[in-house]
Amino acid sequence: MNQNKKYICLILIFILTMFSIKKLFDYNTEQQYQALLTNINNKEWSLAKEKIETLKNYKDCSTLSKKVNFNYYIELGDYEYKNQEYSNALYFYNLAQHYNSDNSLKTKINSCSYKISEIKKIEQYKKRKELIELEKIVHNAFCKIDLQDFGNNKYDGRYLFYTYPEAWNNFTYNEKKYIIIATIKYVELKKNISHEKAQICTRILNIYDNSLLGSITSIY
Repeated sequence: MNQNKKYICLILIFILTMFSIKKLFDYNTEQQYQALLTNINNKEWSLAKEKIETLKNYKDCSTLSKKVNFNYYIELGDYEYKNQEYSNALYFYNLAQHYNSDNSLKTKINSCSYKISEIKKIEQYKKRKELIELEKIVHNAFCKIDLQDFGNNKYDGRYLFYTYPEAWNNFTYNEKKYIIIATIKYVELKKNISHEKAQICTRILNIYDNSLLGSITSIY
């Protein structure tokens, strides 16, 4: 009999302990929920997002989640836009669209797309202008240019620039260095090669016998 009473007491203690733990958990959850409402009211979206991911389906959190995530990504997008990081801003605005879409968000997305388009136009203009200047340099220095890919790997390239040795020897060391470096940039722009994906090797050759007068390999 005493043994049975002992087991009953242990079971009661266990039940009371689990009940206390549940009450404590519920209390902490409710505290987090109230803090979430405060964050939302204060538009503290980063803090609200942390809590909403923990609370998940507690009370109306599944509904609040859309509002929190929408404003969280809008806030990130606005920050990136302010810092002129328009591609990053567009990325966050597109994420915000998954939770809501209104005219103000569409305006932000259109503005980002316009800014990105304008930046690309400016970059293309700068590249064309730079290419014109480089063409003057290489055409003044070389009598023949052969821009064919001789590499075994599609990301490797060796490009040939031919010159008369007597003309090449008339250049100073610094002039030769400047011209050789210019050939790398010239190939990159002329062939539209991304230096992030390619290694460019240019060779300066004697027009008479194809002997090597100089070479350079791009290192990025």
